[in-house]
Formats: sequence, structure tokens, C-alpha cells
Amino acid sequence: MAYWAIKDYIMLNHESLIDDMSSVIHAFVNGSVSLNDHVSVECANAISFLITHRIVYPPVKFTESLQPQTMSCVMDALMHLTGHKSKFIKTRAFSTLSTLSTYCSSSEDVKQVIENDLKVPG
Repeated sequence: MAYWAIKDYIMLNHESLIDDMSSVIHAFVNGSVSLNDHVSVECANAISFLITHRIVYPPVKFTESLQPQTMSCVMDALMHLTGHKSKFIKTRAFSTLSTLSTYCSSSEDVKQVIENDLKVPG
């Protein structure tokens, strides 16, 4: 239900979104590691929605409302979801990664951000 609520909120209020989406995004990232499959499905759908609607990884440099660490957490959650036992959740995660790949080819800014997220520290 949380996914549908946030989706409706975003769709209906696109022009006047809350200033800081980071807490909302972090809630879905945290939920993606839940042992409850229903919660994981909701979070996989929400993360996919946030990416496909370019709320996370927008085609411009970082916005003030989304810090780089928020976006890298989303990538971590997506990568985690690709290993989920549910085929639906895995498919959603891989499909979203495919969408990100398409965005990388069309936006140098998105490509740079994702490359930074994928670098291993050290």
C-alpha cells in the first residue's frame, strides 16, 4: 500500500513535491531488505517508480533535494533485490537496472552519477 500512496502523491503533486525526498527514498531502501516479501515487493515497485520517473537519477546534476549518498543507497538496494528469492522482485530489479542503462546512454550526467555509485572504495 505504501507504494501506491507515494506513487499517487508524486503523480498528483509533481510540481510541488516535498523539498526533501531523501527520507521517503530511504524508507523504501530500508524496506528492500525486509524479510517480508510483501514489503520487498512494495519497495521494489517504489524504487522502480522513482527511477523510471527520473525522481532518482534525474537527467541533470544532483538536485538539492537528493544528495549523492541517497542515490547510491538506491543502487545498493537495487543490486540487493536482484538476488531476492522472488522471481517477481528479481525481474523488477533487473528491469529497473535495464532502464538505468538506457538512461546512461542518453544522459552523460546520469552516467557519471551511476559510475560514481558503482566505484568500489579503496
